Amino acid sequence: MRLVRALMVSIFLLGLPLLCFAAPSVEKFILDNDLTVLVQSMPSNEVISIYAYVKTGSATEGKYMGTGISHFVEHLLFKGTSKRPVGVIPQEIKALGGVINASTSLDYTVYTLDLPKGTFQAGLDILSDMLMNSVFDPAETEKERQVIHGEMRLYYDQPERRLSTDVFKNVYISHPYRYPVIGYETLFDSITRDDLYEYYRSQYIPNNIILSIAGAVDSQDIMPLITQAFKDFKPRAYPLRNISPEPDQISKRYFEEYYQTPLYRFSLAYQGVALTDPDLYALDVLAMALGTGQGSRLYQDIYKKKRLVKSINCMNFTPQDKGVFEIEGVMDADHLHEVTEAVDAIIKDIKGQGLLAQELAKTKRQVLSQFIFSNQTSSSLAHRAATDEAMTGDRDFSRQYVEAVKNITNDDIKRVATRYLRDSALSVTVLKPKAAQSKAREKVKGTLDNNITKLVLDNGLTVLLKEDHRAGVVAFHAAAHGGIRQETPEKNGISQLFSQMWTKGTKNRSEADMIRDVESRGASVGGFAGRNSFGLSMQVLSDDLTFAVDLLADLIDGPLLSFHAMQEEKEKQYTAIEQRDEDVRESTLMLLRKTLYTKPPYNMDSLGSKASVQNITLPDVKDFYKQYVRPNNMVISIFGDFNLADLKARVQRVFGRFKRGDVHLKVSDEDAIKETRHNEQVLDKEQAMVMYGFLAPPVASPDRWPMEISDTALAGGLSGRLFVKVRDQLGKAYTVASYYIPGTDSGKIVLFVLTTNEKIDSVKEIIQKELEDLANAPMSDVELKNVKMYTQATYKMALSTPAALGSTSTLNELYGLGYAFHEEFERRIEEVTADDVRRVAKKYLNIHQAAIVVSLGTSAKP
Repeated sequence: MRLVRALMVSIFLLGLPLLCFAAPSVEKFILDNDLTVLVQSMPSNEVISIYAYVKTGSATEGKYMGTGISHFVEHLLFKGTSKRPVGVIPQEIKALGGVINASTSLDYTVYTLDLPKGTFQAGLDILSDMLMNSVFDPAETEKERQVIHGEMRLYYDQPERRLSTDVFKNVYISHPYRYPVIGYETLFDSITRDDLYEYYRSQYIPNNIILSIAGAVDSQDIMPLITQAFKDFKPRAYPLRNISPEPDQISKRYFEEYYQTPLYRFSLAYQGVALTDPDLYALDVLAMALGTGQGSRLYQDIYKKKRLVKSINCMNFTPQDKGVFEIEGVMDADHLHEVTEAVDAIIKDIKGQGLLAQELAKTKRQVLSQFIFSNQTSSSLAHRAATDEAMTGDRDFSRQYVEAVKNITNDDIKRVATRYLRDSALSVTVLKPKAAQSKAREKVKGTLDNNITKLVLDNGLTVLLKEDHRAGVVAFHAAAHGGIRQETPEKNGISQLFSQMWTKGTKNRSEADMIRDVESRGASVGGFAGRNSFGLSMQVLSDDLTFAVDLLADLIDGPLLSFHAMQEEKEKQYTAIEQRDEDVRESTLMLLRKTLYTKPPYNMDSLGSKASVQNITLPDVKDFYKQYVRPNNMVISIFGDFNLADLKARVQRVFGRFKRGDVHLKVSDEDAIKETRHNEQVLDKEQAMVMYGFLAPPVASPDRWPMEISDTALAGGLSGRLFVKVRDQLGKAYTVASYYIPGTDSGKIVLFVLTTNEKIDSVKEIIQKELEDLANAPMSDVELKNVKMYTQATYKMALSTPAALGSTSTLNELYGLGYAFHEEFERRIEEVTADDVRRVAKKYLNIHQAAIVVSLGTSAKP
């Protein structure tokens, strides 16, 4: 074994002061069998992330091209090894409190394992066993084949995925990127168990794998363990990546398809560059200037000014080989000609004039701040290190990327726009509603230490402050009682509408000024609304703390709330409602909500309906603001990189000027269900969905904790009871899930299974049998221990960034649980007994108290 290097990344942005962001050093080791190991030590972290990066994906499948064999193998690595029978791997991971997952892409397959501190060796033993000793049991292979068939149906039922698939078929003529990662169904069905095992043995070899670890580890401690774990992993002939490059495109291409959707979706895709191309940096900056944020060229001209689209964005996709520079959008009518003319004019201007100096500086700041924001967790750092090593061969790539973006000039922008955004290199792809086809035919025939400081100002405002210097980031949350709970059916959706209008300027800042001020700093700010509350979230780099405090005060004290902003946000909300109604899961959930709850407010959705949103007037919005945005109805949190003593004084001065007011909050209740309620609907989809809903304990109920355990036991992770029975044993579905929401007045638990029409009755039988077993048979000690560990660990890992912990603490304080309530979670879960689980299951999960809804699919595959 040899140590190759260590790297410390420190980022200086655009000549500004140091932003206090430092990635941990990346140590690289190469074992005697040529397995590459990357280690990043984060001693204060509570999480260990292990990434196994296998350099094989859909583009490297050789004689199996188009079958999706890489993805099939990924699924089967969870299905047993020579020393771990089927089902043991998920159980062992859950017992450790870990979360394991995997994904396959064009260029690689990655296995991700997040573990609590102190469990590295046990997790490594499981992951190394999967990589070296998977058995590919024939019976499990056929069961998982049915699971993947269910996954394939998702491609037919999700318009965004369908558009993406069409784009790649249009852009790539010869390169294997044109084939879907999941494969074509007929080719996929031709794969045998022997094919899978042969592929596994040829690709899953030490000299084709990178093991990347980040978190609470030390290389001196773990490298002997890794060496021992992989001592019998023998290298074999290295699989060469012998792929012919995609030829340069010499003429414009056009492809359209009709699809069951009320909206038009389009893509304008230009041939781009690979990750290692030096033009990557300028194209990244250009993509952000064109289509990221409300200050971008496309948003301001095509969405804001011309009103041609419902949404529009731009991205620079850079895989290992030649990528795609893509502009993508959604329209409610066929404005494609006008959109392409407008895009051409913007690109022509950039080719000639480039970006304004202020615009270029703002965009570079955005690119670099996004880099920092996306590298706060051990998981993101492990992934970044593996990708740097595998795809670029440059151990300093992340540092080089930062430096290269800093040095981009306006001449670089003009040069890449001229070189790559050519009409002859453009592929236009459009997904049109089937209704339009009918009309056309008619025409033609981290750390979780409790060091949070709580301030209660004289005006009743509660402010939570927590120093966290790990990432050079400050996260703000402001939450107020409100949401659906305070709405009426006639004005349903007003919380959502107000929350989106809230950031459209203030009395001291016009909307344009606010967009400029936020985006020039690479910051993010947005509103949110839910069942019981609404509010604002903001994230900034640490040197913009003063700006952010003043902006938040401005937004609370005097939002602009103009008629123009209301009409604009209403249009967006109408689009969101249409997208909700065409989504299988969301439309089924709407039906469940109306079946489970017999009266407002909880039978309503946060988006409302088109009719209820149309009813909302500007005076309604302003009255909503005056009624609920009051300091004595709010909690504000500021978590991140700042000096506590300095910030406390500023907070008291800036936020103390707000005037308290009388706030009258409605309390809601719901009658108990006395007999099973049934409902169903028919959707023009290939999939079907079965969904069960039950009234459940509210947030402050002592029954909450056994219900948390019940939720995890049923469908938490890969070893949940429903997951095992429905998917693994019977292969009857692809998506199996449950979730429990302990609301303020009334909670709910929802179980749902994505399946097909002919399997609905069987799925219902399994769900009801599992609910009966949970209520009648006590959990074994082993299962209860594993479920507790999983529930505790996933909750803890979800709070690893300042933004996540700040959001949770804010809402806990607002709902009367206390800002440190997250620290009680582990103890409360640990106290739950098997009798508690059985008692709560009997009380709440009785089939006679269920709302059961079914969405039937009617589409046939094209």
